[in-house]
Amino acid sequence: MDEIRFENEYIRDKKTARELYGWWFFKRPLFVVIYIYFALYLCFVIVGLILSPDTAVEFVPVIFFIVIAVCMFVLCYISSINTMVRRDKEMSGGAELFCRVSVTDREACVSALGSKSAIALENMKYAFTTENYIFLVTKARMMVIFKKDSFTVGDAESFVAFLREKGIKVKGKLK
Repeated sequence: MDEIRFENEYIRDKKTARELYGWWFFKRPLFVVIYIYFALYLCFVIVGLILSPDTAVEFVPVIFFIVIAVCMFVLCYISSINTMVRRDKEMSGGAELFCRVSVTDREACVSALGSKSAIALENMKYAFTTENYIFLVTKARMMVIFKKDSFTVGDAESFVAFLREKGIKVKGKLK
């Protein structure tokens, strides 16, 4: 058995879900580009309405599409948080969901609710950081979560350096 390089223990709760889905729906590079595009379009339509109301009025219906799209993103964000919290409560019988993740040179082992699963580090696509968490994303988009201040072996800074050594791109900065 390989030596454990990092170990992390935390309780997965609504705050965890908020940080995860906040990044997923609002800070991923694709979504940032979409939101910038929406904002620029909105600005151009407003300027157009001021400078040439007769021609710019044709573009106003697209604003309704933009508003609906943004509302859909917000609703998906809220729904995803609630779904994760409900699933965790259902699986844990209403108790807090305690998670332990250990990392060796070859794999990440996730333990929760009495079960344990291992994921090879070579299957990790990238990692991203939020204010309180580090998320590892596999090629199949499964997530392995680490709370920054809950390392029992190692620490967040060393862990991020380790991921980079392994060739895993880390998005975001440790604060």
